[in-house]
Amino acid sequence: PDEPEHHGLRFGLRLDLIDLAVDADQLTEAETQAQRLLVDAEQWAASIPESRPAALFRAHALARLAEVAVYREQPETAVGFSRRRLEILTELADRHPSDAEITRLLALAHQDLGDTLRRIGVLDEATRMLADAASAQRQLIADDPSRGQVRRDLVTTLWSQGELEVVRGRPDIAMQRYTGALDAAEALLELNPANLEAMRDVFICAKEVG
Repeated sequence: PDEPEHHGLRFGLRLDLIDLAVDADQLTEAETQAQRLLVDAEQWAASIPESRPAALFRAHALARLAEVAVYREQPETAVGFSRRRLEILTELADRHPSDAEITRLLALAHQDLGDTLRRIGVLDEATRMLADAASAQRQLIADDPSRGQVRRDLVTTLWSQGELEVVRGRPDIAMQRYTGALDAAEALLELNPANLEAMRDVFICAKEVG
């Protein structure tokens, strides 16, 4: 069957509304809407198993559910959602190995899962997840240095690696990761001097590095 074109627009709008609810600290509303979105996306995927958009919206819904769980200080629940998200994106990346956006989303899934695993003390797996994220992000940047959003993703991943090394009690390695985050943020700011997020990242990283 043909994919209804309005599905993507409607689902995208619903994601925006979920994000607004999270920003407004309306976590119950965000969770309810994300659960409904997940159910609808799974029905879409069931009707068109090879649908790239349906798989992506399943992953996006799970990401929002994980985010809500983190805000509620329920990291174990967040890990469960994040693992499902990672599984979907891994399968999608296997089907679309040259799709840079899917590769980016998969790297973000590794980063988010790694960061949440750090919160519950699963440090070895967290280290692997964050290393996988950083590796993929560096490759994407090498393939296309103009990818500003991926550069900012890398800043976040390197910062998370630094926080992980702090938990491990390895301050010297943590400082290397924070310095790497600062270098990545400065590279992004050089690419786009008007980028306010990059300015903020440089300020935060520079403050930590001293």
